[in-house]
Parts: sequence; structure tokens; C-alpha cells
Amino acid sequence: MTPLTGDLGVADLAVLERWTDPNALLKAGVKRLTAVIAKTSHNHQARNGPPHG
Repeated sequence: MTPLTGDLGVADLAVLERWTDPNALLKAGVKRLTAVIAKTSHNHQARNGPPHG
């Protein structure tokens, strides 16, 4: 069973492939994580996107 719901995109899978351990994900930091997501999504989920909230 998984807590994930919905479809996983390419950027989601890239993050899960690189950081399977939640502690490693935290150590990677926001800057590195954001860079991987932006690169993998071809900037469709860019760093300078609209704020969420």
C-alpha cells in the first residue's frame, strides 16, 4: 500500500529514484531538490513559478 495518490510525473519519479530515503531527501536541501525538479520537468515546474497557497 502506498500513501501516494494520483498520477506520478517524470519529476516525481526522478525525486523518488534519487532520494528513496527521506533523510537523504532532507539532506539534499531545497535548492538541489528544486534544481532536479526544474531540470527533469524541462522547467514546466520552474523555480520562478507562481507561489502556492
